[in-house]
Amino acid sequence: MGRSALIPKRLANTLLFAAGVAGVAGAAAQTPRIYSVTVPMEIEYDSNPNMAIGNAPSTTWLRVRPSVTATQVQGNEEYSLEGALSAEKSSNSDIAKDRLDPRLRGQWKHADGVNTSQLALLLERQALRALDIREHVPVGVDGSRTLFAISGAWTRDLSDRMSVSGDLRQDWERYSVNSISDARHTSGALRLTRLENERRSWYGSVNAQLYRTDSRQDPVLGTVGGDRSNVAGAVVGVNQLLTEGLRVDASVGWMHFDQPITDNDWQGA
Repeated sequence: MGRSALIPKRLANTLLFAAGVAGVAGAAAQTPRIYSVTVPMEIEYDSNPNMAIGNAPSTTWLRVRPSVTATQVQGNEEYSLEGALSAEKSSNSDIAKDRLDPRLRGQWKHADGVNTSQLALLLERQALRALDIREHVPVGVDGSRTLFAISGAWTRDLSDRMSVSGDLRQDWERYSVNSISDARHTSGALRLTRLENERRSWYGSVNAQLYRTDSRQDPVLGTVGGDRSNVAGAVVGVNQLLTEGLRVDASVGWMHFDQPITDNDWQGA
């Protein structure tokens, strides 16, 4: 059952304490190195962490999330590496066990007068209850998802008012519980943008997504997973600055699904 299947009353009060230390050191004027260290601490009370119906047990979490980031700039190149660890202590280990979840992210960026390119690698582990509600994780399961992702993005200025950009991302997801199948997700988009004036721009975009789950044998359910889903589409849109603090982005377009069923539909945002 996904989280979206229930609409529980969930109360959470959070006290957030953060302390950070940042330092800058340069080996040379052309190759500065930037280091930053943050150690946020958080206390959270949740009256219904498992989104149960009826009388539900509560828990209080104490979290410490140290993070270290190192960045080096060398001419048009920028390299960054982030390492973080989330340490979590629960007052009710029957509901949520104590956790240590790592995160490691590296990025390379190149920027000149015409092109901007980025490549990033990500490895992280999270509790299932900490994931976005749209990911349809099971209710009441205290498990983990490990994500490995590689992504790239590119932008080129064709003129003073025209630019083209593209991005591509590949995700591999691994779950610690047998009720969720491991999955692979590929997404990409290509976008052409025209600047009309300082407040308005128009764009057209084509995009595609592919989703696959690994199949496995369950002693009770038999073959589980093996799902496939493909979707591709195109949109046109406008980005309008209304005031200094308010911007509107509206788009509409067409979508084509070819798995698990073949269908055409419209999309808008």
